[in-house]
Amino acid sequence: MWKAAVGSLMVGLSSYVDDLCNCFHIPEPSSLTWAHAVDSQAELKAADAMFYESDAGALAEDGRVIMCHFPTQTTSDLYLDQLLSAVEKRKTGLKIDIKLEKLVAPIGDLLSRVKLDVPVWWNADVFGKKKLPLKALADVATKDTVLSLGYIGTSFGEAERKDVIKQLTDSGLMLPESGEVSCRHITFAFSARLALSSTSELVELLDALPSTSLTLWTGVNDPRGLTRAEELRLRQTLPMSRVFLDIKRQTWLGWFASWLQWA
Repeated sequence: MWKAAVGSLMVGLSSYVDDLCNCFHIPEPSSLTWAHAVDSQAELKAADAMFYESDAGALAEDGRVIMCHFPTQTTSDLYLDQLLSAVEKRKTGLKIDIKLEKLVAPIGDLLSRVKLDVPVWWNADVFGKKKLPLKALADVATKDTVLSLGYIGTSFGEAERKDVIKQLTDSGLMLPESGEVSCRHITFAFSARLALSSTSELVELLDALPSTSLTLWTGVNDPRGLTRAEELRLRQTLPMSRVFLDIKRQTWLGWFASWLQWA
């Protein structure tokens, strides 16, 4: 499995983030660059970033995992095994966005056989208005697994924060005595717009779980993006040594979309 440039990563320790930065020669996790929706051979060919995000959305008759954005897509000319070969050759990272519970096992089986030497994240929406049960990931996670656990909702307060911690404890992914995680690393994926109104709770979540990080994102189809002031507010209120930013910065078209929303 992947080793950082500075050596093996210790299970659960927050040094994972530091070592990932060293591996990609970036000063902080927010400098990581992303290629989104790498769900076809054409998109794979065009991808130019440190980390690729790709959707696992269907299972072929021969058992291969198809990279497509379920439910709007159910087929593609790109399969997970092909994608893994490409990221290994290019030495890029990969975030697999798992859309269906039935895909967890075949993804785990393939990853256990290929033994990649690049970082791979398993991503799924499991908190809030979740799409996948956390147990599905917990059951296959090993000491080498990096989980990107998504929260879907319009608010994140004390009750939601406590529920996240309880679910992690109940699933066995968190050791209650220390707050350490039992897999290699956990990053919590939140909408950057939601994070703007929830910074204090997110800081408390990170304080309670010292070996975790945040990944803040803006949707591919979000026309607004974040303003410089909004991004600065996140940077000033969150511990940026533990925050990945996968955001779109606002253009004049985004400003116009925001104006239309409030007009």
